[in-house]
Amino acid sequence: MSDNKIEFIESRYAAFIAGLIESSPMSQAQIARLIGYKNANNLSLIKSGKIPLPIDKVRPLALALGIEPSRLMMMVLEERQPELA
Repeated sequence: MSDNKIEFIESRYAAFIAGLIESSPMSQAQIARLIGYKNANNLSLIKSGKIPLPIDKVRPLALALGIEPSRLMMMVLEERQPELA
């Protein structure tokens, strides 16, 4: 396992996203479609920390989950570039 993969598995924003998805009244497939994915596979990988959340998906995902986009964007950026924190 690469260091990057370990970092994403322990991702704070992935755990945050997972919690929001689990508590959402929408299914994971519905959320995935709202943010532009054809199915829930990529969202599952993001939620589990196996792949990073693409920057262009931050705003649509935040809006689908009912949170402020800037909050999620800051979490993503701080994790990818800790010097910004």
